[in-house]
Amino acid sequence: NGICGDADALINACKRDGVLKLKVRRITKVPIEALSSCNALTEDEFFAVLDKGSGTSLGIGVDRKHTDGLLIDSIDAGLVEDWNASNPDNRIRVGDMIMEVNGVSGDVEAIIEECKKPDILRCKLKRPALLTMFDFSAE
Repeated sequence: NGICGDADALINACKRDGVLKLKVRRITKVPIEALSSCNALTEDEFFAVLDKGSGTSLGIGVDRKHTDGLLIDSIDAGLVEDWNASNPDNRIRVGDMIMEVNGVSGDVEAIIEECKKPDILRCKLKRPALLTMFDFSAE
Protein backbone atom coordinates (compact mmCIF):
# COMPACT_ATOMS: atom_id res chain seq x y z
CA ASN A 1 0.00 0.00 0.00
CA GLY A 2 2.94 2.29 -0.63
CA ILE A 3 4.35 2.12 2.91
CA CYS A 4 7.89 0.85 3.50
CA GLY A 5 10.68 0.96 6.04
CA ASP A 6 8.85 2.34 9.07
CA ALA A 7 7.46 -0.51 11.19
CA ASP A 8 4.93 1.73 12.94
CA ALA A 9 3.57 3.02 9.61
CA LEU A 10 3.34 -0.56 8.32
CA ILE A 11 1.38 -1.65 11.38
CA ASN A 12 -0.96 1.33 11.09
CA ALA A 13 -1.56 0.53 7.40
CA CYS A 14 -2.38 -3.08 8.34
CA LYS A 15 -4.90 -1.86 10.92
CA ARG A 16 -6.39 0.80 8.63
CA ASP A 17 -6.60 -0.76 5.17
CA GLY A 18 -9.05 -3.52 4.30
CA VAL A 19 -6.93 -4.88 1.44
CA LEU A 20 -3.17 -5.09 1.70
CA LYS A 21 -0.66 -5.24 -1.14
CA LEU A 22 2.52 -6.71 0.33
CA LYS A 23 6.04 -6.85 -0.98
CA VAL A 24 8.01 -9.24 1.20
CA ARG A 25 11.75 -9.55 1.18
CA ARG A 26 13.08 -12.90 2.32
CA ILE A 27 16.69 -13.62 3.12
CA THR A 28 17.35 -17.05 1.71
CA LYS A 29 20.86 -17.79 2.93
CA VAL A 30 22.91 -16.08 5.60
CA PRO A 31 26.40 -17.48 6.12
CA ILE A 32 26.91 -18.66 9.69
CA GLU A 33 30.08 -16.55 9.82
CA ALA A 34 27.96 -13.43 9.39
CA LEU A 35 25.84 -14.38 12.39
CA SER A 36 28.72 -15.37 14.64
CA SER A 37 30.53 -12.08 14.07
CA CYS A 38 27.74 -9.95 15.51
CA ASN A 39 25.41 -9.96 18.48
CA ALA A 40 22.42 -11.01 16.38
CA LEU A 41 21.92 -14.21 18.30
CA THR A 42 21.51 -12.45 21.62
CA GLU A 43 18.70 -10.36 22.96
CA ASP A 44 19.64 -6.76 23.61
CA GLU A 45 18.58 -5.18 26.87
CA PHE A 46 18.42 -1.43 27.25
CA PHE A 47 16.93 1.21 29.51
CA ALA A 48 14.59 4.16 29.02
CA VAL A 49 13.49 6.77 31.54
CA LEU A 50 10.01 8.20 31.00
CA ASP A 51 8.52 10.98 33.14
CA LYS A 52 4.77 10.54 33.66
CA GLY A 53 4.66 13.48 36.08
CA SER A 54 3.06 15.68 33.43
CA GLY A 55 0.13 13.28 33.06
CA THR A 56 1.03 12.37 29.48
CA SER A 57 0.31 8.75 28.58
CA LEU A 58 2.98 6.31 27.45
CA GLY A 59 1.26 6.08 24.06
CA ILE A 60 1.84 2.35 23.57
CA GLY A 61 -0.28 -0.71 23.06
CA VAL A 62 0.90 -3.87 24.78
CA ASP A 63 0.25 -7.59 24.58
CA ARG A 64 -0.31 -9.00 28.09
CA LYS A 65 -0.07 -12.66 27.03
CA HIS A 66 3.58 -13.04 27.99
CA THR A 67 4.31 -13.94 31.58
CA ASP A 68 7.65 -12.16 31.92
CA GLY A 69 6.98 -8.78 30.34
CA LEU A 70 4.82 -6.51 28.22
CA LEU A 71 5.28 -6.87 24.46
CA ILE A 72 4.90 -3.50 22.73
CA ASP A 73 2.56 -3.96 19.77
CA SER A 74 1.92 -0.32 18.83
CA ILE A 75 3.38 3.14 19.44
CA ASP A 76 1.22 6.24 19.21
CA ALA A 77 1.53 9.82 20.45
CA GLY A 78 2.88 9.94 23.98
CA LEU A 79 5.98 9.59 26.12
CA VAL A 80 7.49 6.70 24.14
CA GLU A 81 7.18 8.66 20.89
CA ASP A 82 8.81 11.64 22.65
CA TRP A 83 11.60 9.36 23.95
CA ASN A 84 12.20 8.08 20.42
CA ALA A 85 12.45 11.61 19.03
CA SER A 86 15.00 12.55 21.71
CA ASN A 87 16.93 9.25 21.58
CA PRO A 88 17.18 8.20 17.91
CA ASP A 89 20.02 5.76 18.62
CA ASN A 90 18.10 4.06 21.42
CA ARG A 91 14.54 4.03 20.04
CA ILE A 92 11.83 1.90 21.60
CA ARG A 93 10.27 -0.21 18.85
CA VAL A 94 7.23 -2.35 18.26
CA GLY A 95 8.33 -5.84 19.26
CA ASP A 96 10.40 -4.68 22.25
CA MET A 97 9.39 -6.10 25.61
CA ILE A 98 9.15 -4.12 28.84
CA MET A 99 10.78 -6.41 31.38
CA GLU A 100 10.95 -4.17 34.45
CA VAL A 101 9.65 -0.80 35.61
CA ASN A 102 11.09 0.86 38.74
CA GLY A 103 12.41 -2.49 39.96
CA VAL A 104 9.07 -4.29 39.43
CA SER A 105 9.51 -7.39 37.26
CA GLY A 106 8.29 -10.94 36.77
CA ASP A 107 4.56 -10.13 37.12
CA VAL A 108 2.84 -8.54 34.12
CA GLU A 109 -0.04 -7.09 36.15
CA ALA A 110 2.38 -5.53 38.67
CA ILE A 111 4.38 -3.98 35.79
CA ILE A 112 1.15 -2.54 34.36
CA GLU A 113 0.21 -1.05 37.75
CA GLU A 114 3.67 0.52 38.03
CA CYS A 115 3.26 2.05 34.55
CA LYS A 116 0.00 3.70 35.65
CA LYS A 117 1.68 5.72 38.41
CA PRO A 118 2.35 9.43 37.72
CA ASP A 119 6.05 9.03 38.47
CA ILE A 120 9.34 8.70 36.67
CA LEU A 121 9.39 5.25 35.08
CA ARG A 122 12.78 3.58 34.84
CA CYS A 123 12.12 0.91 32.25
CA LYS A 124 14.27 -2.07 31.37
CA LEU A 125 13.44 -3.33 27.89
CA LYS A 126 14.51 -6.33 25.87
CA ARG A 127 14.76 -6.41 22.09
CA PRO A 128 14.41 -9.85 20.48
CA ALA A 129 17.40 -11.05 18.44
CA LEU A 130 15.65 -10.77 15.08
CA LEU A 131 14.75 -7.11 15.65
CA THR A 132 18.37 -6.48 16.56
CA MET A 133 19.67 -8.21 13.44
CA PHE A 134 17.22 -6.73 10.91
CA ASP A 135 16.59 -3.03 11.40
CA PHE A 136 14.74 -1.79 8.32
CA SER A 137 13.94 1.64 9.78
CA ALA A 138 16.63 3.34 7.66
CA GLU A 139 15.32 2.13 4.29
